[in-house]
Amino acid sequence: MFKVTFGILVLTILIYACYLECYTFDGFYQRNESTTVETENISSGKKVHKRKMEKLIFDMEEILSAPEIKHFDSLFRAHEKLTGNEIVLVTTSDYGGYPTMKAYARDFLNSNGIGKKGRNNGLGIFFSRTKRETRISTGTGTQKVLSDFFAKQIIDSLMIPAFKVGRNYEGILAGVNEIISFLERPENKILAIEDNRKF
Repeated sequence: MFKVTFGILVLTILIYACYLECYTFDGFYQRNESTTVETENISSGKKVHKRKMEKLIFDMEEILSAPEIKHFDSLFRAHEKLTGNEIVLVTTSDYGGYPTMKAYARDFLNSNGIGKKGRNNGLGIFFSRTKRETRISTGTGTQKVLSDFFAKQIIDSLMIPAFKVGRNYEGILAGVNEIISFLERPENKILAIEDNRKF
């Protein structure tokens, strides 16, 4: 009886260890699913004052050069002009008082009203070299087109490999290019919420 119980305990520990291993990358960057984000801060009951975003790149960790910031800004503004979708890039060394990057990302997008009202077509790319973590967070409209599964694939296959060898800009750019290319396909247009209703 003791051998059977001990065997089950060992098997349980091994399975749990394997699970943890599947969600880390050699101690480097942690995998994250995207976060569904509303453009209104529902949790606080406050409506976000929507305005045209003057700034789309928030390099608070100061890892990007001026030309790199300019390049991302031009990509995001061209994409918004073509599709109406709003994308921001945030680099940060901490979570701004939040326990996780997921919570930080959700509040950042809500507080800044990323995405247009009625379409919730915002998207944020969050990166922390200090915390060794990256995340793609989407508005509820964006998430109908760019799923959590696909966001995870972008992070795993395009971004993480570059981050592991210290090529932060290249990793972020690879993710950005894939996201923009995907969202600019005609079939991936993010519709207004009322256009998604079933009759």
